[in-house]
Amino acid sequence: MYKRFCVLCGKEDIKLVNGLCRECYGKVANTVKKKLKVRLKLCTICGKLQYKNKWYCKDDLLLRLERDLNLKIKDIIIRKKEAEIVSDTDIDVELEKIVCTQCIRYLNKSYQYIIQIRGDPLKSKDLVSKLIKMDIIIKQIKESKYGYDLYLCMNPKIFKRVLFILKSKRYDILISRKLVTFDKQKGKNKYRVTIRVKI
Repeated sequence: MYKRFCVLCGKEDIKLVNGLCRECYGKVANTVKKKLKVRLKLCTICGKLQYKNKWYCKDDLLLRLERDLNLKIKDIIIRKKEAEIVSDTDIDVELEKIVCTQCIRYLNKSYQYIIQIRGDPLKSKDLVSKLIKMDIIIKQIKESKYGYDLYLCMNPKIFKRVLFILKSKRYDILISRKLVTFDKQKGKNKYRVTIRVKI
């Protein structure tokens, strides 16, 4: 006669749950951890990541995830179609690529700033590369025998960062602005700012 037994402890003629007695099943269930799942959205323009309806740069998101998951997060790696959260615990990441509302707003605008870069060709090209990596919406880049003209959209905070970088390099900088229109809703003039940089 066939006898039912627990495949772990060998107890016979007892009620089994998935081939285990209740005691062994409880022990196994407690040792199996549910796989963590994180949903992220990546802005393909500025590179920021959205988690729980809030946008973060990568470093700030690492701190938020560590706090929420109570884990040590080593890194967040973004690939073409997926993302990986590097941790000692296995984390399933669901990644969706979108354009954030801030970038949509700036993409729909005409350019607000012009950065004219003049001087050494190699240094000028290096500066252009650095600006491209920032949270700036570049509407157009024109290259001529005199240098580069960048037509940009950026918020005031990023504008201050750009000025800080340029001044830290001790470049010769000239800033001017031109009246473009009058904003009836805000009741103030709107200007286009030109930054001339001589390297």
